[in-house]
Amino acid sequence: MRPSGIVLAGGQSRRMGTTKALIPIEGVTLLERAVGAVNQVADEVFVVGGDVAHPLAEHVADLHPGEGPLGGLLSGLARVRNESLLLVSCDLPQLDPAVLGSMMDSLERSGADYVVPLVHGRRQWHCSAWHRRAMFALESKFATGVRSFWEATTAMQECAMVFADPSPFIDLDTAEELGDYLRLTRE
Repeated sequence: MRPSGIVLAGGQSRRMGTTKALIPIEGVTLLERAVGAVNQVADEVFVVGGDVAHPLAEHVADLHPGEGPLGGLLSGLARVRNESLLLVSCDLPQLDPAVLGSMMDSLERSGADYVVPLVHGRRQWHCSAWHRRAMFALESKFATGVRSFWEATTAMQECAMVFADPSPFIDLDTAEELGDYLRLTRE
């Protein structure tokens, strides 16, 4: 069975200065790119948070506004119907469906609670794969005030996938990063 997909589109985009999900790159918004990539590997796609919508995804209100991506994941987990899911942030302009598919394959083969990409030794939490059984542990940690993925997953079984190419995980958090990215893609 294919996974569910959660696209995080909440947050205040303070560092960007505008709603990241609606930023166009080559005529396609970041939200459209993310939903399009996830839709290629998922049975259902949910956009969590924000005031944005997409015709191929169901919008889900963030049950924990202002509490970060972990709160967004929990909001989406409450709605998904499948046993596994993909979590992606809407600010990943080069999200690759093949990478998402390989993460889901690794989740299934490994039996882990989640799969997280490692790029140059750093975990890419905003592009990860999860098994539904992780929900209880995540909710328990969240209830104690934990907001970081690192702290929330300490007792879980991880499958880390090493990626040499960082491009599918490039995220755009600031106007400067967006400008640099646009300059590089034009060259």
